[in-house]
Amino acid sequence: MPTIDEFFPSNYLRATDLGGKEHDVTIDRVESDVFENDGRKQKKPIVFFRDNAKPLVVNKTNFQLIAKACGEDSKDWPGKSICIYPVMVSFRGKVQEAIRVKRVTALAPKPIDAVAF
Repeated sequence: MPTIDEFFPSNYLRATDLGGKEHDVTIDRVESDVFENDGRKQKKPIVFFRDNAKPLVVNKTNFQLIAKACGEDSKDWPGKSICIYPVMVSFRGKVQEAIRVKRVTALAPKPIDAVAF
C-alpha cells in the first residue's frame, strides 16, 4: 500500500525524505516565500541545495542552526555545506519527525601509527 508521501508528494524537503540518515548538502541559494500557517500568512526562508535535494523551508530553529554553521547573513550561505538529519521532536503535543541542521564535520585523519583492525 502506498504511503502518505507517495499519495501527497511535496515540493519541499520533509524528514521522511531523508530515509532516517544524515545527508551532507551544499547550499545553492536562499529565497523566501509566503506560507499560510494556522490561517496566518508568514514569510519563510527556503534553502535550495546543489545536491539534487528538494529545497528546505527553514523554521526559526534551523535558521539559527544554519547561521551558526554558515554565518549570520543568509546571503553568505551559498557554497557552504551543512548536514541535514531527521530527529524526533515534540510539536503541539505530538511527537513527530523533523529536520535539523548541523555543521559538516570533517573526518579526523588517522594517526600514522594507527593499527587497522
